[in-house]
Amino acid sequence: MWAIEDEGVTGVTFDSDGHRLLGVLYLARGEEPKPTVLLLHGCPGLEKNLDLAVRLRDRGWNSLLFHYRGCWGSAGRYDLRTVPRDVTAAVDYLVGCPRVDSGRIAVLGHSMGGWAALVTAATEPRLRAVAVYGAPARLGAGLRLSPDRVEAEFTRFLATTPEEFAWQAAVVAFSVIVAFALFGRVILNYTQVQIAALEGAGGLLLLLVSLQLLTGKTEEPTSSVRAKTNVAFVPLGTPLLAGPGAIVATMLYVQRIHHPLNVVALALAIAGVALAAWLSMRFAEVIHRVLTDNGVELLTRIAGLLLSAIAVQLVAESALAFAAQAK
Repeated sequence: MWAIEDEGVTGVTFDSDGHRLLGVLYLARGEEPKPTVLLLHGCPGLEKNLDLAVRLRDRGWNSLLFHYRGCWGSAGRYDLRTVPRDVTAAVDYLVGCPRVDSGRIAVLGHSMGGWAALVTAATEPRLRAVAVYGAPARLGAGLRLSPDRVEAEFTRFLATTPEEFAWQAAVVAFSVIVAFALFGRVILNYTQVQIAALEGAGGLLLLLVSLQLLTGKTEEPTSSVRAKTNVAFVPLGTPLLAGPGAIVATMLYVQRIHHPLNVVALALAIAGVALAAWLSMRFAEVIHRVLTDNGVELLTRIAGLLLSAIAVQLVAESALAFAAQAK
């Protein structure tokens, strides 16, 4: 389990059948155990009842909102049949929290989350109260759909699977780098932008990212942003994987090409980096299990330190290039 607390709001993770689920725990004031409500959102989960979480917290109740496996960043494959097990895992997590009164845990769900609340509460004695609204008693019954069809209809609203996410991000990064390798000089000449300016912009961007890694303060995209934007394209594919630093390095190497073997070497290098990025994202869950949360935290801080040094180097080289032109 993992948690980061800030002013009564705690980001948490817990496991459900070996899958890491993400959640947010709203904590009422006071260190003594409090009654707690488990909030279950619908599908795809654009409405998360955060207003209820805040109102409950103001009235002395904790509340936990989490994301079922396969959606909004939680690991695993989205499946309606596993949602009740995810709810049970959330109850297990709450029972182990010192600031939760394990004898006073309730569940509140709407839409598909209401269905999950009813199904789970029917067999979960630790849930002492259940409230639902806009919830179908039998999901899909009124539409006369098979369970597989219901799953397919719901899944299409959700984020891409981890496999698709890794592939898309790697392809986007590879495409951006190849495009600048072929047409980067033409683009910069047309826009009248110097490589030194691109280096400076890349350094500043990397500096912002490195500070987030060093401090651990990253801003999560909102639900509406996630619904409109595939983060495999932006910001992961570009500018993080294929950012100004990678673009500038590629364009500089292109200028040094004087033999067909140089072209082959550069192409293999770009393809190799894209493959390494795909493998690291494709098997991110395996890597995380091997490193554990502490190992990931340590590597994140080290990466932030190295990235900040690269950022300073890019900015310094940009400043020196402009200074040389001014002489």
